[in-house]
Amino acid sequence: MNQQSLPNPLGPTVRHSVPGRVRFKVWQIKGSEERAQALQYWLGLQKGVQEASASAVTGSVVLWYDTAAWSISSLVSLLNQAVSDIRHILEAAPPPCVVCQFVPEPPTPRHLRAGFAKVCAITGILAFNLISSWLFGYSLGPLTISTAATLASWPLFRRALTDVFQGHFIGLNPLLGTGALLAILTGEPQTALEVVWIIELGRLLEDYIIYRSHRSVLELIQGAEKPVRVLRDGVQELPADQVEIGDLVRVQAQERIPVDGRICSGEALVDLSRLSGQTEAVFHREGQQVWAGTLVQIGKIDITVEQGGDQTYFARTRWSRNHWLGVPPAKRRRRVWPKGYLIWGWPQP
Repeated sequence: MNQQSLPNPLGPTVRHSVPGRVRFKVWQIKGSEERAQALQYWLGLQKGVQEASASAVTGSVVLWYDTAAWSISSLVSLLNQAVSDIRHILEAAPPPCVVCQFVPEPPTPRHLRAGFAKVCAITGILAFNLISSWLFGYSLGPLTISTAATLASWPLFRRALTDVFQGHFIGLNPLLGTGALLAILTGEPQTALEVVWIIELGRLLEDYIIYRSHRSVLELIQGAEKPVRVLRDGVQELPADQVEIGDLVRVQAQERIPVDGRICSGEALVDLSRLSGQTEAVFHREGQQVWAGTLVQIGKIDITVEQGGDQTYFARTRWSRNHWLGVPPAKRRRRVWPKGYLIWGWPQP
């Protein structure tokens, strides 16, 4: 670990570095989301740079890099070049993904387990109270139900207060929170508990859908990094970024298509579910369009490349996702609006 700084105060300065990771201060991107996004995208395209993250809020750039390919001084030179050529970098960057501004942060397995445990606990209380009252004429006391309803409703009350303090007086959380509170105060705690059970069950299902969708995106990214079988002077296996427009790419059964293009020979049953959500595989034949990230279930096809590498539809989606996950959490929460929209097939929590 070391601390370094450069003599030029207007250029990128090294604030912190360890082998394989370095953080810079780049004043030229501070306050400009457009410049930060474009610089992050451009740095991510450089060979030997494994990952790049740029923040317009702090003006920081974090790079994860191959120590065999880059040194701190060479990365400083790279950033100086980028800053001096920022106009061309802005022109070359893909347009920002507006949809990604509303993509919720994916839940973790621990978050899902906690939500499942809470739903199970509320279900157990309601089921015990219902069955015991039917079979034995006995139910839990008002104090017990009121305590359970208050504890279960506390996260709802907290979300409602947060919305009210932010000026959102009319919304789902304030209305439901008020209803649950009035039910408890008027001696109907079981009604409040039933309302909370419905809300938490809905949130758990939504979080599970988001988690599954997030895992699908990660699997697509991992599949896109495999070598591509190119018909060039025989059959060669090349990295995806070395495939050129007009090349012929061969894809066999149980392999993901690595490029956007059209089938020039062969037939295949293609699974589009990871990209479009379509549940049934679609039969493709010569002359039809195929997309990177989809899966050939049965058959073998040769594809004429129309877009490859970072210009495919999937690669642009991947860049937008990486940018979104690089946005600070506080800023990300402000962008998650309006609630209730379905974005990328993900219902908002």
